[in-house]
Amino acid sequence: MEELHGISLDVLHGLDASRGETEAGEGFFSSRHRPSLPSTTCLLLIRYATLDSSIAGSGLAPHTDVGSITLLFASERGLQARHPLTHEWRFLEPKEGCAVVNVGDSLRFLSEKNYQSSLHRVIPSASGTIENRFSCAYFLRPELDAEFTAEGQRWKSIDWHLRKYRSYRSGETGRTE
Repeated sequence: MEELHGISLDVLHGLDASRGETEAGEGFFSSRHRPSLPSTTCLLLIRYATLDSSIAGSGLAPHTDVGSITLLFASERGLQARHPLTHEWRFLEPKEGCAVVNVGDSLRFLSEKNYQSSLHRVIPSASGTIENRFSCAYFLRPELDAEFTAEGQRWKSIDWHLRKYRSYRSGETGRTE
């Protein structure tokens, strides 16, 4: 987890640098993800139920991630992302030793929507069934007390996380506008 956290912070440092925050020390984004302070950052190993194109609803519904950065490792096909301009769904082919890096809601709001949450889903390919699809996901999330504006109001990271989690549990897509 420490190594994945370091990689995620490197991504945030790069985004800070792209905003002109290149001085020594922590930038705006990275200063909201200090490992010494509590957050809901986590590492998950996920085993998907059988993905079968003949089973309606097989897979994981379209959603955006709640945190800032997600590093996703998978060896089997199934992950799709929606292209932001054409709105077409496209498979992201897994590559050994590589991760998919997703921007999540928290970074979207921290950046005042300069970075967009990536809408994605997991589905079977049209060609058949995937019996055992595993993925490993590292979810970098801001400190519990990090604040940002979302949906016209100020939120603490933990409150946004709990709201989004409730939407997943209630069957909503987990997508934010």
